[in-house]
Amino acid sequence: MESIKNTMKYPDYDVVAQLPHMDMFISEVLRMHPIDNSAVQRRATDFITMQGNHIQKDDSYSFILERHQTKRYPMSYIAFGAGPRSCIGMIDFIFIAGAPGSGKTSVCNLINEEKSWVSIDFGCLRVFHLDRQWSNTSDEEERMSFENLIFILKNYHRYGYKNVLVHDLRDERLAQLPNYLSHDEYNYLIITFIIEQDNILKERVLEPTRGSGFRNFERAIEVNRSVKQRVLVKNEVRLNNTKMTVEETVESALKIVEKFQKKL
Repeated sequence: MESIKNTMKYPDYDVVAQLPHMDMFISEVLRMHPIDNSAVQRRATDFITMQGNHIQKDDSYSFILERHQTKRYPMSYIAFGAGPRSCIGMIDFIFIAGAPGSGKTSVCNLINEEKSWVSIDFGCLRVFHLDRQWSNTSDEEERMSFENLIFILKNYHRYGYKNVLVHDLRDERLAQLPNYLSHDEYNYLIITFIIEQDNILKERVLEPTRGSGFRNFERAIEVNRSVKQRVLVKNEVRLNNTKMTVEETVESALKIVEKFQKKL
């Protein structure tokens, strides 16, 4: 609570994010008294270790805040429901866009680790039919892969998944999303990263430790400029992460997600 005292302001999102003890308290209350009281009730009859988590005998009815300090399997905590009965305030799909080197993959991987949200790399859907050098790419195979992605997204939605991350789409595909994902049936958010300085984007693309094999910094700069100049598409928010670390970009992106959720 010292965070609130020091800021002397109403506890907004930034302040609440600095109160991990309160977050654990609320999570534990909701675990013991879920909104959906028909949730599965089980308890361990003996000490057991499951997926690295140590579960004590009969501790399901013990109020233990520390159990929320470690990452859990998504379905192990369903205070807001799961599957088709999950909280309606969540987003169906989150598209992370931007030029090569803007940090899309790193951000999605980190969010996936922290939140256990499904993360789909569009490029991976093309790997199945492309050679190692991607020398046989074409508009036709990209279109086929995009249609495969739409099918996958709709199937995730059908089974109740929320906050499904998607990255590595061509920029022009963003404007076409309403043609495939009707706003009457699906809700989605687009967060587009932009880099203000060409030299910084060049450094990122040529970074030796970068996971992607893409090294054409001139093309990356061209895409980045095009993204900055075009008008925003529906449900798109731009995030300038020029001077941000991956962790800072994740934090900013999650704040955008939270604001969007409040509008649903």
